[in-house]
Amino acid sequence: MSSLQETNVKAAQKPMMTNLNFLMFQTLFSACKGALFLLLLGSTLPVFSMDVQYTLKMPQPSTHYFEVTMNVKGVKSKQTNLKMATWTPGSYLIREYARNVESVVAKDSKGKLISCTKSAKNIWNVNTDGTANFSVSYRVYANEMAVRNCYLDFEQGYLNGASVFLYVQGAEKSKATLNIELPPAFKQVITALKPIGTSGTQFEIQNLDELVDSPILCGNPLVVSFDAGGVKHRVAFQGPGNMNPDRIKADFTKIIEAEKAIFQHHPCQDYTFIVHNLPSGGGGLEHSHSTSLQTSYNTYDSEPAYQNFLSLVAHEYFHLWNVKRLRPKALGPFDYDNENYTSLLWVCEGFTSYYDDFIMFRSGLTKREKFLDVVGSNISRVESVPGMYVQTLAESSIDAWIKYYRPNENSGNSNSDYYTKGAAIATLLDLMLIKESKGASNLDNLIRDMYNEFYLKRNVGFTEKELEDEIVKRLGAKGKTFLDSYVYGLERPDWAKAFEEFGVKIVDRNSATKPVSLGLRLQNAGGKVVVQSLPCNGSAYASGIHVGDEIVAVGDRRMESADQAALLASLKVGEKVDVLYARSGQMFSTSIEVKSEPGKSFRLDWMETVTPQQDMLRKKWLRLE
Repeated sequence: MSSLQETNVKAAQKPMMTNLNFLMFQTLFSACKGALFLLLLGSTLPVFSMDVQYTLKMPQPSTHYFEVTMNVKGVKSKQTNLKMATWTPGSYLIREYARNVESVVAKDSKGKLISCTKSAKNIWNVNTDGTANFSVSYRVYANEMAVRNCYLDFEQGYLNGASVFLYVQGAEKSKATLNIELPPAFKQVITALKPIGTSGTQFEIQNLDELVDSPILCGNPLVVSFDAGGVKHRVAFQGPGNMNPDRIKADFTKIIEAEKAIFQHHPCQDYTFIVHNLPSGGGGLEHSHSTSLQTSYNTYDSEPAYQNFLSLVAHEYFHLWNVKRLRPKALGPFDYDNENYTSLLWVCEGFTSYYDDFIMFRSGLTKREKFLDVVGSNISRVESVPGMYVQTLAESSIDAWIKYYRPNENSGNSNSDYYTKGAAIATLLDLMLIKESKGASNLDNLIRDMYNEFYLKRNVGFTEKELEDEIVKRLGAKGKTFLDSYVYGLERPDWAKAFEEFGVKIVDRNSATKPVSLGLRLQNAGGKVVVQSLPCNGSAYASGIHVGDEIVAVGDRRMESADQAALLASLKVGEKVDVLYARSGQMFSTSIEVKSEPGKSFRLDWMETVTPQQDMLRKKWLRLE
């Protein structure tokens, strides 16, 4: 309880009051009447000392149903509210996990049914009047193989706590236990939760945050264990793939030690990677002592694909510091019912997206040219997607909850991307910190100092103003201008000038070939060629063609495929071509002018002839000295 709540309890328990005390009581009642009303009449909220024991079962894995039982002890209220999180940290979208919950039943300690009614989308009210101990059982449909959800079949059970476990409202800080009953075919449980005893299926939970933040894998994964950075690590691979355990150990170790070197501190005693090898797809989700990753079966057979996977590893592992500990104030303590808004996802994800490939280079896993290509690709995307200069980075962070995870055909025209543009702006900030300090400081120093101050020293989140203060402390007024221009504003950076000062040249790959474009992004759909999107900087945008239209013919050539390469090769900038298209069973035609491809394709080249100042700065940038 807070100190105010404790004061109110004492006031409510006094048998009688003097006139003066009564006046004081009236004043306090007016200020806090809602809380006092509950306390005087008997609060419906449970107390923090409540004991909760979870049991997770999967008796018929092929049906995709988890079965959960909660045993709750120490109830002292007339009603106990059970809730389910609506989202999971790191994935900024209300996902409505309660939609997969069914058959919720409550019983008292003698097995007698007691009232359990749903009062909101994620709230169940259990009538516990006179019942100190009760149990609740329910089922969860688990058929979404995603890092932020849950999945169960005959080969594995995987879950995030937010998507499976109800919790007692008011007891979010209470400890709990979890017992997992495995089906006969499953032999292991992989999770960062602390085990109880030696069974490998019982675990201790410190609070709700830990339960939500600790994904669980049940099955028969290949487990690779090793020490790196003074910490025990294990990688659990679920699904087929030609993984080389020795190479996994060596490459993961390089990433781990390179990232620890930046912060000069590791917050964990052990760490768990859960890797799903799937037919296709990829992605990851960070946690405080673990991460969930997805990649394809064939990742380990292709060097480029494997390098991309390692970059994903570097990204999610970097979140161990940046986001899970060095975090915006809005991202913890979490409100699991509602959106948790912050304008700083460009720091959380943008900085991390800059560092993931930078770490690949700094750890020796990739060459300099590869890192320069990645930086060039980030800038290319920023300069090719019109929405990058429609929505600011700060706005894209706020709007993540309604836009980033819900893209549509117009997203490229209206949305920025706090991952890619955030990485490009992080690069620019790194260069600026190095230049202004004459090589004495860089972005490593900024995030390490903030980690030490806000996590190790104070263990609090930072605000927009506090980040600005940290940057201004290093860059003066230029730091404020930087943020106003590129984070809170839509100014276009002078990329060429910024890199030239560092002995690096930015080159437009399209400058020689000048590819042409009709401004149509097409896809094959059911044997038809249909419009997928219309970039607002393309020539077809105002032609009358809509997204979803079928392109029947261009000029005198019928469109047989969404691949426009052969067609475009025969066209020249400035000429107009007739386009025949169909919509809702009707045929239409329009004329489109052929223009140069508006999208950019940049690369970064190491300049051969540079000044001593340029050479020093670029070496400082790549941390070569």
